[in-house]
Amino acid sequence: MIYEFYRMIVFKLNGLNNDMDKYYINFFTIYNLPLYKNERIVVNKYTLLQSKLNKFKKISTIENIVYFLGQPLNKVLDIDFDKYIAYLKIVIDYYAEENVSLYYVPHKSERYSSKKIEEKLSSKNFRILIIDKPFELYILDREVKPYRIASFFSSGLLSLKVMYPSLNIDSFVIPYDKEVREDITAIYKVIKRSKIVLVDNI
Repeated sequence: MIYEFYRMIVFKLNGLNNDMDKYYINFFTIYNLPLYKNERIVVNKYTLLQSKLNKFKKISTIENIVYFLGQPLNKVLDIDFDKYIAYLKIVIDYYAEENVSLYYVPHKSERYSSKKIEEKLSSKNFRILIIDKPFELYILDREVKPYRIASFFSSGLLSLKVMYPSLNIDSFVIPYDKEVREDITAIYKVIKRSKIVLVDNI
């Protein structure tokens, strides 16, 4: 189902109908998608990063940081700023007893300003982390492992689990209309199958 959903998105972005018998597209992806007719699917195994990934596996030092990957939920689910902040407060409270800091990594297309988020979530254990590279590579370049990585249903969780299978990763399940947004249900199912912990606290 998630394959059909993303296929439909690709078609719509290019002004085409989702006619699987008329059009074919090729995928370079981390997902093991089902092959349809003459389409070509190349699975990204991060071959060029293997030497760095093998070095990362040997790191034993763990920093007391939870990295939370932000999402533009105002675009995906029409969630306003105040509700988004309320969700983030629940996330902060969830980790409060674990004596860790929570670093919020904004998505590059988020409308919410980092400054406004920081003002609303003033806490000694919370900070905004702005990085100039993909988060997957930011983790790879450090010499310590994060305590945990979390988000709502960011695709970054899936790529991180593929690259760093030993990392502890959490996915917070947010309220949504399951009858209308079957695509979100499909994404959470893929996340669960990837052995990422679903946290249903919101």
